Amino acid sequence: RAGKPALGVGEYYPRIWRRFWSPSPRATYDREWTLSVQAALNLLADMREVFRCIEPAVGSNSFAYGHQIRDLLMLACTEVESGWKSVLRANHYPSGRWNTQDYVKLLAPMRLGDWELALAMHPGFPPFKPFDGWTAAEPTKSLGWYDDYNEVKHGREDAFYRATLKSLVYAMGAVFVMVSAQFGPWLRPDDGEDEQHGSAFGPQWADDFSILA
Repeated sequence: RAGKPALGVGEYYPRIWRRFWSPSPRATYDREWTLSVQAALNLLADMREVFRCIEPAVGSNSFAYGHQIRDLLMLACTEVESGWKSVLRANHYPSGRWNTQDYVKLLAPMRLGDWELALAMHPGFPPFKPFDGWTAAEPTKSLGWYDDYNEVKHGREDAFYRATLKSLVYAMGAVFVMVSAQFGPWLRPDDGEDEQHGSAFGPQWADDFSILA
């Protein structure tokens, strides 16, 4: 028989979204939600500029790399790290010099591995789960796009080729997931709570990603 839930009816962990239970982001996390969305929107706009030159699709395009892709990969991953840190801090995780050994502990409670996305306007790029396969045993290596970022960050001359379009798309998907997994997949801050899974994000997200699962 299942044990007693850790939380009572109507209770929730800060910045860990649950359908039907979590509050509206504007009512509870106005500043945090707004800053997170604005940061994501800026990154997504830059990603679309890359797509004007390189079509995201299966094949050799996925392995295209360059300085602009590298720069965006770095920014996207640091934004994901910012989200990880904010959630840990909000839930009173012990302070210290955090790394992926700490961040991976968010995988289960935030259900990060469950989020599946598709590039809404680029059907040639297959659906993907940004956090699929992330493990505590290898918390950096098991997250391929993050490992690419880590290698490029610490050794551009030797690892420049790892700043690929595929890694960028996955990292940007992770940015998208982190905002949604914290605050819920609302289309706009004033939308009702019925706008949930199964629909493409509207103008607020510029139709970059669709949620598949």
